[in-house]
Amino acid sequence: MNELTVKLLDTGAALPPVQWNKEEVEAWLEEQVGRYRGRAYNPEDMKDAKKDRAAVNRIEKDLAAAQKEVQDRYNAPVVAFLTDMKRMRSIAKEISGDIDVQIKRAEEAERDQRREQLEEIFRENVGDELAELLSFERILDSKWLNKSVPISTARRFMLARLESVRAGMDDLRSMCGDDFPDVQRAYLRSLNLNEAISEYRRIQEVRQAQARAEAARKAAQEAAAAAPIIQQPTEEQRQAKEDGRKLADASRCITPSGQLDMAEIREQVEAAVPTFTRTLTATYTAEQGKALVKFLKASGITFNLS
Repeated sequence: MNELTVKLLDTGAALPPVQWNKEEVEAWLEEQVGRYRGRAYNPEDMKDAKKDRAAVNRIEKDLAAAQKEVQDRYNAPVVAFLTDMKRMRSIAKEISGDIDVQIKRAEEAERDQRREQLEEIFRENVGDELAELLSFERILDSKWLNKSVPISTARRFMLARLESVRAGMDDLRSMCGDDFPDVQRAYLRSLNLNEAISEYRRIQEVRQAQARAEAARKAAQEAAAAAPIIQQPTEEQRQAKEDGRKLADASRCITPSGQLDMAEIREQVEAAVPTFTRTLTATYTAEQGKALVKFLKASGITFNLS
């Protein structure tokens, strides 16, 4: 393929510097702005300051306009060149895109062919048991479809993976007993033996917890069956008991000679009536004090004067 060389059709040298009256413009600028440089303005001079600022701004705008005029003159041929290059690059990109589509179509066809070859290898080696449990997609590694991996290498990897699954299933079958179907489902979800063993342990823990709960339930039932049955008395039984207590209390208040035992009656009354102990502070005269003591004694109130 020939190398592309873009040549400038003038001298082939770099663009010449801008030739302009730099010294003349600098002298004009100094003459225009020199009168304002370093000028100090007092508060009462703000009106003049604003006029001077506007004059300097006009100078800057004149310089900006001159700059743009020169810049546009130099940029015009560069802009035209860049436009042409962009158009030609788009032509090259379009053709490259068309070729890329064909390359990817061919690569995809080759990947499909490799997939068919690997799927045939899978069917020949998966076996009856795993064929019902494991799909080709679960075993396939997408890297095996790349042209950089020989079919013989992909075949070796696939057979190794199938044997690994079989060995894992055999280990779980011998380990898990009746729990194997549940553990097998967990294993087939991830093809990870450690995760399947963790699931087996979880099942065991759940079963043990259920056994403990069932044992506790049976123990509670047996304890309840062995406990004495306490029946609540009927209303008639409660009333009879209350009447008997009253008769017993009344009989204690009668002496053997058939007279009322006043001491016993007073004791029962005092026992039935709640008593309270309080601290009372009182201010009284001598006569009032005697009357208070007399009242307390007559009322049967126990007191202590200090």
